[in-house]
Amino acid sequence: MINGNYQEDPHQAGAGAAQPVEEKEIGALEALWAFFSSMKTAIVLLLLLAATSIAGTIIEDRTGKTIYGSTGFSMLVLLIGINLAVCSINRFGLVWRTGFRPSAAASPALVSMMSRSQKVTCAGAVDSVADKVIRSLRSMHYRVDTEASDGAVSIYADKGRASVWGPHVTHLSLLIIFIGAIFGNYFGKEGFTNIVEGQRAAGYYPRDMKSKVKTPMGFEVGLNSFTITYDKNHSPVGYKSDLQVYDGGKATTRRTIDVNHPLTYNGLSFYQSDYGLVGLVMKVTAPDGQVQEIGYDISTDDTNQGRKYSVAGQPFKQFPLAGKNLTLFVHNLVPDYVEGMEGGRSTLPLNPAVNVMINDRFPQYKGMDAWGKLGWLTVSKSAEYKGYTVTLDRVVKYTGLQVSSNPALPVVYLGFVLAVLGVLLCFYVTHKSIRVSITGSGEAVNVVVGGTSKPDPAVMDKDLKRLSDSLA
Repeated sequence: MINGNYQEDPHQAGAGAAQPVEEKEIGALEALWAFFSSMKTAIVLLLLLAATSIAGTIIEDRTGKTIYGSTGFSMLVLLIGINLAVCSINRFGLVWRTGFRPSAAASPALVSMMSRSQKVTCAGAVDSVADKVIRSLRSMHYRVDTEASDGAVSIYADKGRASVWGPHVTHLSLLIIFIGAIFGNYFGKEGFTNIVEGQRAAGYYPRDMKSKVKTPMGFEVGLNSFTITYDKNHSPVGYKSDLQVYDGGKATTRRTIDVNHPLTYNGLSFYQSDYGLVGLVMKVTAPDGQVQEIGYDISTDDTNQGRKYSVAGQPFKQFPLAGKNLTLFVHNLVPDYVEGMEGGRSTLPLNPAVNVMINDRFPQYKGMDAWGKLGWLTVSKSAEYKGYTVTLDRVVKYTGLQVSSNPALPVVYLGFVLAVLGVLLCFYVTHKSIRVSITGSGEAVNVVVGGTSKPDPAVMDKDLKRLSDSLA
């Protein structure tokens, strides 16, 4: 790599020719360091990260495949981390000197070149004037450093030094978050499991589905109930699963979770992610009190209009009860039934109902006049047929849980805290610095005061006025 600085050749000045300065060879390591310390590199890497994130979101939405855990995405994040680290190291020396080892020495000319400066001439000795300046600065809560030489005194005072660390703390927070994200991608776990009401799950399927064998959790999670809460307009406002953890066969932690409030146990977190219907139970009560329960499976079909439910398998169920052979026919399941509204109010299982028919002469007589049409039955609603009571006893639901474990989560949280701290230091702590050069000239003392502040030097005017008033 060649340095591209040129200077004019005095012997050819009239011709306007230019000759290169002596070429300087840069080693591979220095060239690599210069590449990662470049702002252009940072911009290109961040643009690549943004484009990759957008593409990854689109791909995941359309195909279900994610690129965020891929090696390529991790390498891109690693390159951004290296770029941040190199830029921070390049500036670290200057920030360290500003924060811990500031130099007080400064000539009057240097002080007068600061963004805010003024000159004051006063009577007295150099040392006494310096004492006044120091007392005035300390009364304004400045930290003061002094240096004296050849009868002159240089003073450096500042406050809000912590603000110079704001960018570095922010860079450090991003590095920690990147490290946590990469570590979590490689060592974290992610999958899913479905649990039917009244049942338990002891494992989950990994998200990548490379293996169809469940990964053991080391404990069991049971579903007591799943409910959908809704407002007065029947719009859903919450999906809740009442979960119970069993460890070693004993019930331990119990919690009702929703989308934003997971259950965490032994490093595994369970998030609400899916739901549905898997079955229903009809109850037939005979005139003499005998009871028969008949179960039906429910199948689901995801369509563009939403999830559709239907009775799976054979909708006819035959059974003897109180001396009669009965046939129960359950069909046309509606997940959100409203009387008089064909098809239901929505596809959400808010008020499931089934259309029921019963026959006590099937299959000997198959005529339609043998069927008793009981109509639509919702949960706990009953209908009568020749002294028999038919009830939709219950609808069995399931919950779909996202299972995840991220051992790097505390690292990511630490990065987030540091990011907030960095922003506070950058935008809410103002670094003010004042330099004073005091020199003697006969019986008069010349004082040059200069100050600066980021981002607005005008905030120094009040402090500089107080300092000049103390010398009047």
